[in-house]
Amino acid sequence: MARILLVDDDEDILKLSHRLLSQRHHDVVVAKNGSQALEFLDKFSFDMVILDANMPQMSGFEVLIKIKNNQKWKDLTVALLTGRKTRNDVQRALRLGVDDYIVKPIDPIIFLEKVEALLNKKGPTKWPEVDLTLQKIQAKIELDIQILSVSELGLTLSMNYQPENVAAFQINSPLFSELQLDSPMIKVISVAPTQNPHEWIVKTHFVGVKDQFLQQIRSWMYQTLLRKAA
Repeated sequence: MARILLVDDDEDILKLSHRLLSQRHHDVVVAKNGSQALEFLDKFSFDMVILDANMPQMSGFEVLIKIKNNQKWKDLTVALLTGRKTRNDVQRALRLGVDDYIVKPIDPIIFLEKVEALLNKKGPTKWPEVDLTLQKIQAKIELDIQILSVSELGLTLSMNYQPENVAAFQINSPLFSELQLDSPMIKVISVAPTQNPHEWIVKTHFVGVKDQFLQQIRSWMYQTLLRKAA
């Protein structure tokens, strides 16, 4: 499973691409413009960026230049997703250091083949994630739910009802109280059924949290992982 940043101002393209990548069990973060993409890149690490070339305010080419000029991101795998098909655009993208060029409209098979081929060149990073299944740390909205795992991006939950993918809510749990953190807002990214017809596995991302929150979560994760490894 890879962590992929998907950047496009077209809602339909985002939905289709997100669904295709999620079906391959990739962890997908969505940005709707170049500025938001750079903010995500500054806060988190990714295996790959799929970047729309033709966006208002900041084009994909401009974002690509910023990525390749930043020492921290210069080796990041980048695919350019665009409707532009001219030879000059392709040559420009390759000259700027893009790893592949995916033409719209998206062909699901070709899209996934290109993504997997790019990921296989380097291999996805094994991102740290603390398994809380045995600890059964509970969180409450209006119903009891179980936090299965925590990553720097968000939570994986076991829930006895099926939320909408667009749902966002605040979650309370002793976990955050123990870390002296305010209860975060989370957004539902994907929902998967289990063999139990009354249970769903829900992946969520933190939204609107401050850098201090993320630093505290990262510190707790690494301390927990070190204790488990000892």
